[in-house]
Amino acid sequence: MAGTSVALTVINLGSVYADELMARWITQEDRAEFAKYRRPDARSASLLARAALRALLAHQTRQKSWVFTHDSTGKLRMTCPDLGSVEGSISHSRGRIACAVSHAGPIGVDIEAHRFRAYDAIARYGFGAGEQGQVARLGARAFYRIWTLREAMAKATGEGLALVADGVDRIDPSPEEGCWTSQPAQGPAWRLAHEFLEPGYSLALALPGQATDWRPDAIIRVDLSTATDTPASRSSTGG
Repeated sequence: MAGTSVALTVINLGSVYADELMARWITQEDRAEFAKYRRPDARSASLLARAALRALLAHQTRQKSWVFTHDSTGKLRMTCPDLGSVEGSISHSRGRIACAVSHAGPIGVDIEAHRFRAYDAIARYGFGAGEQGQVARLGARAFYRIWTLREAMAKATGEGLALVADGVDRIDPSPEEGCWTSQPAQGPAWRLAHEFLEPGYSLALALPGQATDWRPDAIIRVDLSTATDTPASRSSTGG
């Protein structure tokens, strides 16, 4: 991987190769970490996300021996004895799993199923005034776009809810989908991407900072059902 390229994969928990990924890539440490989850669906989704991240790291770096830890903020850290650290992020929502890996610095990914919730009240609590206006005009579609982008930004920095719901405008009203650079009125610039997935999901990526080569072809979609352990021919698409 070079420049600002990001490797991204999205998996359905019910896909035929989900069990194969978990059988091949899940470690005993992973199973012990997620054994505390009482809900089987949450445990399965977390294990699949971890397996997919290991497979994506191997595909992109040719290295398989990755150690996962969490820093003091709770941010996931990945290290490999032969390579050092690489930035990555995982997310899952209602049976869909998203994983992203980058050599271009911190990255956050978020995927959310569109479902009924009091999004107007949530927007009033955590969004900036301009973002609240977007939600008031456009409803749930605008809410999930803003929410997933904010979540991705929070994962990239490790700030969590403090950034997700800080009441500061961070997400411009356009573009609705695609790949763009944003300079909020407060704080640093961001490389952002958002896509509406069918049926009824939002997918977002966020990387701090600007880059002239942050374009749709910088996001490499990897199909882990056909990928080998080493980088294959790259299939690119917008975020």
